[in-house]
Amino acid sequence: KRYLNLEDWAGLMKKFSNLMPYEFEYYSSTANKGWAEVAELMAKDFHPIWWKEQQFENNRKEFKDRISSKQSPLKVEIAKYLNSIEYTYGLNEEIAKEIIALKKINEKNSIDGIITTNWDNLAEEMFDFTSFVGQEKLLFSNVLNVGEIFKIHGCISDPNSMIFDENDYVSFNKRNHYLASKLTTIFIEHPIIFIGYSLRDDNIREILNAIIFGIGEENLRTFGKRIFFLEYNFDNEDFIYTTMPVDLPDGRLDITYIKTNNFVEVYEALAENERKF
Repeated sequence: KRYLNLEDWAGLMKKFSNLMPYEFEYYSSTANKGWAEVAELMAKDFHPIWWKEQQFENNRKEFKDRISSKQSPLKVEIAKYLNSIEYTYGLNEEIAKEIIALKKINEKNSIDGIITTNWDNLAEEMFDFTSFVGQEKLLFSNVLNVGEIFKIHGCISDPNSMIFDENDYVSFNKRNHYLASKLTTIFIEHPIIFIGYSLRDDNIREILNAIIFGIGEENLRTFGKRIFFLEYNFDNEDFIYTTMPVDLPDGRLDITYIKTNNFVEVYEALAENERKF
């Protein structure tokens, strides 16, 4: 959202509602502003439109062999839109400094990998890592846990992989324990820094809860010390570096919470980190 100036979940649905037979407010009110359900309703209405309207002819020719569900056409259009947005240097000096600092992390091999729920390709543009798209690829690939990007909610390179609507989230959550067991290994062996997520994010809380359920109460303190939440301070308040409790269904996790309006300093500190091997 900050680096590519993309819409949030609601904004993305509103943007694509102009392709629908009803106004955005119809879908948002029908689903009580549950955006995954809004996406499901819109995808269902858009499916016949995509197959017959002239404006989608080129995309039909390109993707018709890969349309596997009623959700696929809307995923295709969203993926094409997101793929057209690239980061442009110089539009914002502050963000340009952050991107440069992030690239230095890559140049110095200071981190082992990236786990993201984002669909866009910004991470691939900044880090020359191997990318694994979707939960399935992470579960069944022979990953090394070094120099890799795990896109657990899919990627615009494969629209069908995108975790997008209510059905996708149900399927994703059914496999959540398998994903959590895979991530547990990564989380136990590496410090993890969450950037751009909220502590209230349901997906993050479900994954953390599945992990703490598996490792047992006696290991919670050690595990909590490996978890860092980095949040941007839009209010220009003082720098915050503190321990914060996260209450989850299966236990309480004490994590390190950082809030700052200067991500550059954090990225530069990360770039100083040296691998142990």
